[in-house]
Amino acid sequence: MRMEELAQEPAGSLPGDGISSLLKGRSLQELEVLWQQAKQEYP
Repeated sequence: MRMEELAQEPAGSLPGDGISSLLKGRSLQELEVLWQQAKQEYP
């Protein structure tokens, strides 16, 4: 699933409670920062 698709999906419809709870309350800017960090840590 790409970030663009993630951003368009309401949090409740995402698979896995862990993912939806992680995304709840996060702005798109915060998600982008987390995404960049994850790509650096896990190439």
